[in-house]
Amino acid sequence: MEVAQLPIRTLVISAALALAVAAPAIPEQAAWPNDHIQPSEPPTPTYPAEAAMRGLVGSCEVYFDVDEAGTVVNPWAVCTNTAFCKESVRAVGLMKYAPRVEDGVAARMNGLRYPLVFTMFDTPDDYTFGEFKNCTARPVA
Repeated sequence: MEVAQLPIRTLVISAALALAVAAPAIPEQAAWPNDHIQPSEPPTPTYPAEAAMRGLVGSCEVYFDVDEAGTVVNPWAVCTNTAFCKESVRAVGLMKYAPRVEDGVAARMNGLRYPLVFTMFDTPDDYTFGEFKNCTARPVA
């Protein structure tokens, strides 16, 4: 499994306003494997308004492939709180990558993973999010 990018932490300034600002989070691991696979722009998830109003936090991992044109295909997610499933898949699905080139030909990249973290302004950095739950049916390849 290749890790496509460092996790993104989405921060809500005010739960009442439900406005979100995406900012890179500092990974706990010293280095991610295959961190050379980078999107041309990181995803910009929006904190779901209902989740913000309810004070929910969560962590998601979005799995996907990248086709020969650099487009994300077949995204699906697992999240610790299903309130973040739809937005995680939407945000990662909009990312673009430079196609991998093998022998001068653009090649598909399969089995990439992009972690996202949704936290409120008062969530401790060492907060444990819990178990992942499958958000969507896994696409058939």
